[in-house]
Amino acid sequence: MGAHWAAWGVMGRVFFPTWMWLVLVVWVMPAVAGMGLGVSVIVSSKVKSFQEAYQIGGVVVVPVLLLVVGQITGVMVFSAWLVLLLGLVLWGVTAILLWYGSKSFARSELIAQL
Repeated sequence: MGAHWAAWGVMGRVFFPTWMWLVLVVWVMPAVAGMGLGVSVIVSSKVKSFQEAYQIGGVVVVPVLLLVVGQITGVMVFSAWLVLLLGLVLWGVTAILLWYGSKSFARSELIAQL
């Protein structure tokens, strides 16, 4: 809200949030969070220690960072429709990861490792 008041003299209108921002926050970010959760569950069920799970789970952030850097540098320019399609693909990947994670998660095996 403060940004609107500070920039009102230059912009002369409310400039934030944009449609792209709304699509990213409402559609894409929950899919990315679900994908991270799915990867974390799968990795946690396969490795022997929490340190391994933590390090391998951090790899999920790399593709997202590459997309952000590509967008900032101008190498890639996303439209709202492309972001909607990207969100749909991410929701599909999230569904597959969560399904596979629920099948591979064995609480008794994890407790036995302690």
